[in-house]
Amino acid sequence: MYHRLRFLSLLTVGIAFACSSRIEAQHEYRSLSGIISDRQHEPLRGAVVQAHNLYTRTVVSFITGQDGRYSFKRLDGDCDYKISATWHDRHAVTKNLSLFDSNREKVINLTIKSQ
Repeated sequence: MYHRLRFLSLLTVGIAFACSSRIEAQHEYRSLSGIISDRQHEPLRGAVVQAHNLYTRTVVSFITGQDGRYSFKRLDGDCDYKISATWHDRHAVTKNLSLFDSNREKVINLTIKSQ
């Protein structure tokens, strides 16, 4: 009887592990990139871009380089995000990235408003 219970418990643990590995393998990530520019379409160096995960409330940030480009890799594909950008106390209109957007490599360009 003991050996049978031990076998069943090991089998249960094995099945649970296999299922969790399968679920993890199915988790999809997406990437987000774009350019932050001013109203004259000039790229802005040093703009702070933030991706706000609306489910977990976590925020990841990126500071643009000389070309005004930003890039986020491995964003959770099962969550909505709010994308914002700031440059020298000026802000861009925020944009949303929906979990229903099936594009796994999304491009969102933002324009900083002038004061």
